[in-house]
Amino acid sequence: MQRIGLVICALALTACNSGAGNAAAAAPTGTPTPETGSSPVEPAPTPASGCQPTDQDKYVYNPDRLSVEASCIRVTGTVAAIRSEADGDLHILLALDPPYVHLLTPANQGVELGDLVVEPVCVHSVTQSDAIASCAADPDPLRSLPGLGWHIWMEGRYVLDEDHGGWAELHPLFRWAREGAGPTASQAPTTKPAPTPHPVAPMSVRFTTLTSPVRHGAYATAAVATAASAYCTITVTYKSGPSKAAGLGPKTASPTGTVSWTWLVGTRTTPGSWPVTVTCSKGGLSAAATKYFRVT
Repeated sequence: MQRIGLVICALALTACNSGAGNAAAAAPTGTPTPETGSSPVEPAPTPASGCQPTDQDKYVYNPDRLSVEASCIRVTGTVAAIRSEADGDLHILLALDPPYVHLLTPANQGVELGDLVVEPVCVHSVTQSDAIASCAADPDPLRSLPGLGWHIWMEGRYVLDEDHGGWAELHPLFRWAREGAGPTASQAPTTKPAPTPHPVAPMSVRFTTLTSPVRHGAYATAAVATAASAYCTITVTYKSGPSKAAGLGPKTASPTGTVSWTWLVGTRTTPGSWPVTVTCSKGGLSAAATKYFRVT
């Protein structure tokens, strides 16, 4: 009886081991295990099929401020804002579709509204001294650009702007189109928005004056050019948050489209570079521009 019991146990052990081996063999090929798999990770930026740079990356001023993460990627999203910059570029804020939100960094919050910054370079007049030479050499900047609320795809160089805390950008923008269109390099889409019965000139905001550098305890002045009689607000954001200094209230632009603010930089203001954002609206349209000033 003892020998029979040993035989039965041996057979049972063999069956158990055989079943365990079969179960392991039947496991799906792609199932992660502690030794061979891991949980999903965010995809790294990779070049889109056929995504190729154009010559626009040659005309980015002070290129060392940009950390290049990918030479050309494609994203899709909706245009949330368009801002004119003194360096001749636009800041197009693109609210990314879900597959691309991993491209953003924490620095894209705040003045960039949690959106991707897209910069077509040298597309309007330049007032920033260190950008004049670069744009003067650009023979073929993009001329046709998207409008607010458009759902589009864009291709450009994916970079982190180290001068602004490492926020993510497509800089420069190489090409774009509404979904379903496919222009070749440097072409703009032929699709145009339906005309309105009473066309209104696009809004823009451009800094004409910003005191920088300025010592804490001294006065600073910001002035912009925008649409005549536009309603404008200004936000000066320090380390402690938006400034509540006197003189920073809303204003209406003059009949020639100029508006300015002067305020005292507090004696306790932390030294550093801080954003000044002006937003103006008129006739249902709005635009904004941001420029940094340095407190010493």
